[in-house]
Amino acid sequence: MMDRAPKVSVVVPAYNAERFLAACLDSILAQRGVELEVIVVDDGSTDRTGDITQQYGPRVRCHRQENGGVASALNAGLLLAAGEYISLVASDDGLCPGATETQARVLDEHPTVGLVHGSAQEIDSAGRAIGYRGQRTSARIDIQPSERAVRALLRGNHIVCSSVMIRRVAFEQLGGFRQDFVPGEDWEMWTRVATAYDVAYVARPLALRRIHDASLTAGFTVEVMAASHARVLDALFTNGPLSGLDDLERYARACNDRSLAWLAANTRRRGPFLRYIGRALGQEPSLARERETYGALVDGAKTLLPRPVIDAARRVRQQRVHARA
Repeated sequence: MMDRAPKVSVVVPAYNAERFLAACLDSILAQRGVELEVIVVDDGSTDRTGDITQQYGPRVRCHRQENGGVASALNAGLLLAAGEYISLVASDDGLCPGATETQARVLDEHPTVGLVHGSAQEIDSAGRAIGYRGQRTSARIDIQPSERAVRALLRGNHIVCSSVMIRRVAFEQLGGFRQDFVPGEDWEMWTRVATAYDVAYVARPLALRRIHDASLTAGFTVEVMAASHARVLDALFTNGPLSGLDDLERYARACNDRSLAWLAANTRRRGPFLRYIGRALGQEPSLARERETYGALVDGAKTLLPRPVIDAARRVRQQRVHARA
């Protein structure tokens, strides 16, 4: 056990996480350069999650509770955390080497920053690299003033949860996550933090983000996301930290409709795509000049084409790639 409080507390909410939990914990315990504690919140698992956690002995602290959902698990971890800074890592994700040291240094050197996050290396169920998720910036570390950070978040949740580190005092000041906002509980939390603090972005992978069919986010439908995000926006703009900012609210709701259109496109939901993209541009015509709108329209065009046409186009593209090779 530690004789003094750790610099960083890493909170891992886990529900039936036996498949990837060991890889997640190994990546956290491999961190160097900063003293940390690891807290796994077992949210009523019925598999071997608890057994796997116990195998790590005193290096990992395990808190078991009845199943209450991801926000409840995160809040339980926050209450247990002793660190000055708190890192949040999903049980099927992981941390890249040097992540916690980099994040803690940013918070040490920039006292106005309440949240630091970074890009993510996307991996498949076997741990193979399959993609990259990050933001466009010329700065190695981009310090975003509060107002700019809020507006960026209202355009869509671009923050990878497992790449986040937050000052514990921010949670003490602003409160924790809300279960009634799931699956938008993280988006609401980041936006709430950004209303009170600057936000820092590190332009290198801090997290390993696992893409697999059994992930929590894989099952979210357009309808579920629409209901969740409506509650989040109502809370932010109705007697919330952004109340009275009517122009910003109109922009935020239009951006949310664009995000829902994009989700509908990616799940081949033609009707919802047309409805949401039309409403987004009707509310805020200026969105037509943003690259996110172009991306949504490109993906949306695929929903308007028959599957055989899309498959044929994909085969032609692959043939051209092979021919050039």
